[in-house]
Amino acid sequence: AATTFYASGSGPGDPGYSATTYRYVLTAIDEELGQESRASASFTTSNDLSLDGNYNTITWTTALGDRVAVYKENNGVYGYIGATEGASFKDQNILEDLTNTPPKAQNPFAAAGDYPSTLGFHEQRLFFGRSRNHPNGVWATQTADFENMDYSSPAKGDDALSFAIVGKKVNAINSLVSSSSLLALTSDSVVSVTGGTDNAIGPDGHILPKKQSGYRGSTRVSAQEIDEVVFYEPKRGKGVRALNYTFEIDGYRSDDVSLFSSHYFEDDEIVRWAYQADPYSCMWVVMASGKLLCFTWERSQEVWGWTENVTDGLYEDVAVIDENGESRVYVIVRRTIAGVERRFYERMSLSPQSKDDLTTVCPLDCSVYYNYETPQDYVEGLYYLEGATVRAYADGFEYPDLTVV
Repeated sequence: AATTFYASGSGPGDPGYSATTYRYVLTAIDEELGQESRASASFTTSNDLSLDGNYNTITWTTALGDRVAVYKENNGVYGYIGATEGASFKDQNILEDLTNTPPKAQNPFAAAGDYPSTLGFHEQRLFFGRSRNHPNGVWATQTADFENMDYSSPAKGDDALSFAIVGKKVNAINSLVSSSSLLALTSDSVVSVTGGTDNAIGPDGHILPKKQSGYRGSTRVSAQEIDEVVFYEPKRGKGVRALNYTFEIDGYRSDDVSLFSSHYFEDDEIVRWAYQADPYSCMWVVMASGKLLCFTWERSQEVWGWTENVTDGLYEDVAVIDENGESRVYVIVRRTIAGVERRFYERMSLSPQSKDDLTTVCPLDCSVYYNYETPQDYVEGLYYLEGATVRAYADGFEYPDLTVV
């Protein structure tokens, strides 16, 4: 609500009084999160604030936030005139700051063709990339408000923003990675996006895309960042490449880390990968053919290598989950058992606690471990392997060609 006050002799009908309509909107400010709401519905009052002693007092009856900001209209634009922690605000003909306007609602992903297909966190913003309508588009939320795409006009430093990666060819954004800069891995090249010298990326003009790696591009498999090195599958050619910042060229250099293991990638492609930091610093890679590759990486020693993991079935997915201080590897494997196709969710048994005690490690896939106090002729609970031919290890001996019934 708005209440109008007049000083003595300065009301309607008095000499020199010229009735003027004033329009206001309010926003609520959350001090803890540093967030500002969208503007309220506008409300009006009539007065002549050009006369000494006249003022408008704006009041509200509900708690709107830690602070309430007040904006006054000038030629269709609402400019900031002040804020208060109370429930009222006095406007004594305060001049509007038209460079500070309330947030405007925006949803760049409202329609089906505008849904983004990749995302990444960088500089306290959530960045989105690549929609069907704008394959080279990049959008970012407000600072530290990962669901807020609102903006002001003119722009504020923490407003949501958008820009496009432009090149000789269409640069469809396939992956966004936060490194010393925002790396946009596109279908044509790798682009580093910064805010200029010592500036964060912002909507006030501080956006500087710079091409880093020419004409190799990236597939749509999400890139992996390990020890400040970004690994990605190239769009052209087979294998895995590593992006590493070097002072010699003051930019990112792309190296082939699968050069000596290219046979693993012939007529194949990556569908999923995950990084296991400890033990052994391994990246687990699921291929379209159903193979599971392991890439061991130790940057400080400049040592790396590839190995293939074989199972009775095809690998479909992999994930690394931290459990009780350990990085545990989970896989999904598709197998056909007794003519029925099944999918198995398995966890690798080797962990930091057991790597020096191999007696506790189970070297069998899709396995279960039993510990009996007395001798046994059979074990139960293998319904998920009904009809399969399996092998067992018991008391240090191998028992092959067993059938689950």
